[in-house]
Amino acid sequence: MQRSVWRHKTGIMYYSFLVGRDHNTQNAIITDMKIQIITLFPDMFTGVLGSSMLWKAQDRGIVEYQTVDLRQFGLGQRRTVDDTPYGGGDGMLLRVDTLVAAIEYAKEQDPTAKVLLPTPRGKQYKQSDAKRLAADKTGLILICPRYEGYDERVTQWVDEQFCLGPYVLTGGELPAMTIIDSVVRLLPGVLGGICLLLALFAFQVMLVNAAGLALLLLGDPAPRGGRRPFRLGARGPLTGQHRPQAHHD
Repeated sequence: MQRSVWRHKTGIMYYSFLVGRDHNTQNAIITDMKIQIITLFPDMFTGVLGSSMLWKAQDRGIVEYQTVDLRQFGLGQRRTVDDTPYGGGDGMLLRVDTLVAAIEYAKEQDPTAKVLLPTPRGKQYKQSDAKRLAADKTGLILICPRYEGYDERVTQWVDEQFCLGPYVLTGGELPAMTIIDSVVRLLPGVLGGICLLLALFAFQVMLVNAAGLALLLLGDPAPRGGRRPFRLGARGPLTGQHRPQAHHD
């Protein structure tokens, strides 16, 4: 296992984290899914993708992670990637030309990959989306917005837009990590079969169990007929010598 740095023929730097290798032939392992992340901060992903089950998934040749440094597509000597909003206002937006150049470069590596954009305008990301993306086994290209956002025209190159929650973050790196983790853990061979089944079962029945537990501990919030519901521990600990009885007024 090693961390490699690739340089494209155009001079664009392309990072590959912990590329899986066959220790006997030293040839790259063909993976089931390739995930590429377009970001201004590639180093943010080193610890996340190189740890725990995400690392094991790549070590087993199930997935390959690669980051595309957006700064390398910037314009001029300073490699500028942002500009002022066309309609005025505070802050800066990521330029559409630099984003599209990075997307097209990533598409060259995986032409069938889906382009995902974390954005407050997207639909709420759910477990069903993670299951669908994992089942498709199509490569993913995730864009990580920064500053005040991105030029809206880039959405013409985006397949799906997701919102992870009603809150504001500094950039799209954390949402991208969340999406990657939720998808990769569902790929066959990443988690043990029993562990995966138990995890899916627990998620599906969690809401039902939580509601049942709340009724047991708190009782019916609107009791009828003057009956007060039994509350666990209301009449002392259970000793096994008696059955708990509901309290009546």
